[in-house]
Amino acid sequence: MSSSSIRLHVKLYRARAIDAAIEELAGAQPDASFERRRNGEHHVVTVSGLEGTAAAELLAEVADAALVLTAEADQR
Repeated sequence: MSSSSIRLHVKLYRARAIDAAIEELAGAQPDASFERRRNGEHHVVTVSGLEGTAAAELLAEVADAALVLTAEADQR
């Protein structure tokens, strides 16, 4: 089993929004496990337990949800 990751720039994504998106989507894929860490100017989100397209699609959903949550938080 391998892991896939995505890099999200800190100027576009808030850490809390990413964590909320991960929490929201983790229930949809019980076999997947997530990790978020900071690497310079990026948050790196890694998913393990899924392969190929399934992992890529789940990471894209995390990125989309985190961007929406970031925008909502910034409007407040």
